Amino acid sequence: MGSMIGYHPTILTHISYCHDFSKYSHAQPFISAAISVCDNAEKVPPGPLLLDRVQEFMPLRADIHGLQAAIATEIGDSVYAVEYAHKQFNLQIQLANRQMTQKVVKAHTDLAMALMVSGRYDDAGAVLDEVGDAAATQDGDGSIHLQQKTVFARAWLAYLNNNLDEAWDLFSALKRERESILGVNDRQGVL
Repeated sequence: MGSMIGYHPTILTHISYCHDFSKYSHAQPFISAAISVCDNAEKVPPGPLLLDRVQEFMPLRADIHGLQAAIATEIGDSVYAVEYAHKQFNLQIQLANRQMTQKVVKAHTDLAMALMVSGRYDDAGAVLDEVGDAAATQDGDGSIHLQQKTVFARAWLAYLNNNLDEAWDLFSALKRERESILGVNDRQGVL
């Protein structure tokens, strides 16, 4: 049996589409299919030229859990949001050999957002403190979005903790940066 890793982008694209357009119930069949791909592929013993199947499918599992956490966070299901965010976080840490990669920074931010939904503000702050300024040092595709998402998480946490001046400053900085990149009053651009 050949590698099924080719399913990875297609399945994740469909799950992301369902997430982006708030069609959460439509995402479940794709999530089930992606998990099935991982489970079935991991049962195939590695051959002389194949990687360990569990290791090969860890990135897909991490991405699936990240999308599951995002969906659960947006619908306010704090139990599943934290569970899936922790799963994504642990897999990304393992995949990155404990280095602060872009995906690890994203996993930290996603976990912090899930913890905020569950009302665990101190835990969320501790997770964001672990990231420190790592988001600002990331390069490559999506780095601006990642930086803004991390600042947004810090701003939202400040707001939830009733640190309104800090929240205002962070949200204002985000707005200024967005306007400098996309223009004032842009409603369609995505960073």
